[in-house]
Amino acid sequence: MAAALPAAGEALERAARALEEETKALSPLITLFPFPAGGHGNVQVPGLRRAAAMALRRAAAWERECLAGLEAAIERLERAG
Repeated sequence: MAAALPAAGEALERAARALEEETKALSPLITLFPFPAGGHGNVQVPGLRRAAAMALRRAAAWERECLAGLEAAIERLERAG
C-alpha cells in the first residue's frame, strides 16, 4: 500500500513496522495464558501477571506508534489531495 500511495508511503511503513512490533510484544501472552487449552497461565501468580502487564504495556506503546503513523499518512494524503 505504501508504494501505491507515495505521499503517505513513509508514514504507512512506520505504521506497519509498529504493528509488527506490537504483534511481537503480545506473543508472550500465548505461552503465559494459552487459550482454550489452559496451561500454566494462572492469573493468580504475581510473576505471570507482571510479565503479562509488561507485554501489554509494550504492545500499547507500539499501538500508539502505529496510530501516529496512520494519522501522519492521513494528513499527508489530505495535503496531497
